[in-house]
This record gives sequence, structure tokens and C-alpha cells, in this order.
Amino acid sequence: MLTKNERLFRLVCDAFAGENVICSSFAEDLALVRELPRQTFSLILIDANHGQYASHHPLSSWRECYSDRRTPVIVIEQFFNIDNLKDTLAAGADDVVFGPVNPRELNARAHILLNRNKARDQGSAKIETNGYVLDKRNGSVFANGQAIRLTSREFAIAWLLFSNLGHFLSRQQISEAIWGNYEDIVGRTLEQHIYKLRKKLDLNETSGVQLKTIYAFGYRLEAIQTEKKSEASASASVASLCY
Repeated sequence: MLTKNERLFRLVCDAFAGENVICSSFAEDLALVRELPRQTFSLILIDANHGQYASHHPLSSWRECYSDRRTPVIVIEQFFNIDNLKDTLAAGADDVVFGPVNPRELNARAHILLNRNKARDQGSAKIETNGYVLDKRNGSVFANGQAIRLTSREFAIAWLLFSNLGHFLSRQQISEAIWGNYEDIVGRTLEQHIYKLRKKLDLNETSGVQLKTIYAFGYRLEAIQTEKKSEASASASVASLCY
């Protein structure tokens, strides 16, 4: 649970008393994100008083990248607010519980969510763009029918870029989503991963998908129009013949 409210944390723990459940609390969102690769959590609860759960939240970004470890999330709001409800669900939260928290209701909602999560059809966890196919279920990547071997972290970065096609992603956004941290050493590691991805996936104009670098700020993946791609390929062929 992500909260600084010890009373609320104890109430949540009491909701699962007698079920052999181990509860852990985190006061900072990045501390939780850093712990996710090390531990397997069945459920994550977020105290909305800690901060609004939005699409740019580090946890939301991490879940988007690592769907094979997509732990369900319940956000606890102290008071009903229709705008907050819409924004929270739109950001990817699986459920919202309003205060004052009823332990029996929270327990029931949690079990319903966990059962639904087990039965979830992951067939849609796939991205197809200009000959590139990324599949979250097995972490596979194909470029024009050819399998490309990526590490789990390379795949996570690739998924983040492809799922945000045409949108600028800052270095901080990527670093926090993938590593749960944003420091100089992570920044240098990110550059190395981006370099390898660009080379392995051949992300340039001729491939149909181009990875652009906004120096010192971040990256944007762009799909090249078919006509433009054909012109680029033709130019490359002519250049090759002239050479």
C-alpha cells in the first residue's frame, strides 16, 4: 500500500486478517516502483491523499511496460468525487473505494478484482505498427516477420515507446517507468539501452518507424507514412546503384 496514513494502513491490514496476507506500506511512489521487480505483489492499494493517480504516475507507467507483472490497483478516495473517479479509472486503476473505508467491502472488492485478473484475456496485449509486432504475453518482437531478440528491459522500453507512438517521452518519464529512479547513472544506462534498441530494431526512416532524440530531454517514436517510406527506400536503392 502506498500511503503515509498509518491508521488507514492498519485498517486495510485488518480487512484481510486471517487470510495469511502480508501487508507492506510505502511512503514514496518511487520506493514502491523500485520494489516491484524484487517482490511479487498480489494487489496494490493507493491512498489518494498521497497524490492523484494519473497516467504520468510512475506506477501507472511501470504497469504499462511490464504487463506480465501487471498487479491490479485499487485507489482509496476519502470522499466521492465524480471527476476524480473518471480521472483515476482513465489512468488505469482497476477499482476505486470511497471512504470511510468499510473493511468487508474492501475485502470483497479485492477478491473480485483478483479473480477477474486471473481470468483476464491477454490476447489484446499486442502492438502492430508498420511491420513491427510487439507481444506482451511472451515479450516477443518481430520486424517484417523476423524475430528480434531483446532483453526484458529493452522490451519494456520498446513497449513504452511504441505504446506512445508520436508522443514525446522525457528521459525522466522513461527512467522512472523502467527503473523506478531518475539519477545520472540511470540516465547513462538509458542512453545505452536506447542505442541498442535503435540498432536492433533499425528504427529509422527506411524501416517505417523512426526514433527521434530531443537532445538532453527525451525521445519520440514516429511512424513514417507509407509514401514517405517508399520514397526513402527508392532513394536508398538509387544511391546504392550509383555507388
